[in-house]
Amino acid sequence: MVCGFRAHKTCRFFLQTAVYNSTTHHAAIARNFCTINEGKTFTELRLKKRFEPKEHEADELNKRFPNPEQIIKEFYSPFTGVPSESHIYPEQETLKSKYFNLYTSQLKLQWPLRTEAVGIHTDKDTAVQRSYLRACDYLHKMGLLQTTNSVPEVLNPSKLTGILEHLAGLQTPELHLSSNFRIINTLEMRQDEEVLWRCTLQVLWPVEFTVSSESQCLDMAYYQTCARAAIKLKALGCLNEDNTFKQGILLSLNKYSYLLEKLVPRTLINPDYELYVDASKQGMGGYLLSNSGDDDIRWMSDSWEQDQKGFKYSSTDVNMKEFYALLTAFHTWKHKFVDKKVLCYSDNRNAVNLVNHGIYSINLRNSNINIYKDLYMKLMNVCERYRITLVSAYVPRENNHAADLLSRCDVDKFKELVPTANKHPKKTKKLWFIKNLTVGKSKHFSKMNDPPKDKRPDGETK
Repeated sequence: MVCGFRAHKTCRFFLQTAVYNSTTHHAAIARNFCTINEGKTFTELRLKKRFEPKEHEADELNKRFPNPEQIIKEFYSPFTGVPSESHIYPEQETLKSKYFNLYTSQLKLQWPLRTEAVGIHTDKDTAVQRSYLRACDYLHKMGLLQTTNSVPEVLNPSKLTGILEHLAGLQTPELHLSSNFRIINTLEMRQDEEVLWRCTLQVLWPVEFTVSSESQCLDMAYYQTCARAAIKLKALGCLNEDNTFKQGILLSLNKYSYLLEKLVPRTLINPDYELYVDASKQGMGGYLLSNSGDDDIRWMSDSWEQDQKGFKYSSTDVNMKEFYALLTAFHTWKHKFVDKKVLCYSDNRNAVNLVNHGIYSINLRNSNINIYKDLYMKLMNVCERYRITLVSAYVPRENNHAADLLSRCDVDKFKELVPTANKHPKKTKKLWFIKNLTVGKSKHFSKMNDPPKDKRPDGETK
């Protein structure tokens, strides 16, 4: 009996303690809830979760598109002048919820894709404004709005023509194209005897594609065709985040073919710099030539032991070493390449194809595909940051003898071969995230964009 009484008393004690702790815990949560949310009621917080877009996203969109309604009107204004195309102008509809104090504003877009831009808020005008913000975000992601200035601008036909003309200046001499694009206007009659203008835009390089539109008005057909071409260029990677011409790597193809390598070698007209690189069992090396009146021949040479510990030739993909050497040399002289065109020569076709065609040139079943992706992203980031146009070309091994000597760390023979080269080498810029590069182990790249405190984001030491 005594034992049973003690046991009952003990259980009651623990039960009371648990109830007390639970009550204290919930009271603390309630205090924190009221403190953190500055006295807002539960209903207000519940409604806030239903806002669209969310508060932080709406603030960012407001900074990017200060007057969203005016931007949408400007983009769709050409459609209002054509009676047959007036239905394309977006329709606005705002409804109030029956159960919540919320307004839902829907901006129905009919072109270039059929969708709805939705804004939800407790204030009617704010809900309408947020629907326009969402519509501007849609158009910007498709490549139809430029955000280079404080005031966003519509990518109109004249601006698109400027981008296509810039591409024409980068075409290869082997193509001998008088123009990079052509516009064909034809008058067609349908079976119901309706006469329509068809505007066709053909882009010939770097990726051949054709877009077209129909309308009763020729100017309207041309406007829609240029908009479709802008969407296509955005999808092909020729436009940057601001939807201006991408001054980095020329393009990233959605599909790679070995035939493209022969048809389009991607050489540049009058490059500002020419870079020769190579890698060997001993190390890597390269030298830089300038076409802007600078007669200095700059060079670099590093052994794998000096560059990175654990970077063993026997355990590393040879093609990866070649591409790593190219990336290191390019990274070393990147400050000279700002707003310039660079032609990089390598005797490794895989490295050349990776620069020109992107990650699509690598077999996706390659065990090192993730490492190749990280290396390629590093190259793209440098090109975009310094606005460098980079193209690579294949050079036979026998014509790349000077870079081969540097990769073998045979500096004396290199100076005999190139007596006018600079006396001292350029110090190689280390790529810190390649420290433990080995085949099949891409985990070392997982924190590539999170450099240590004693390193700069671009890989340079302090």
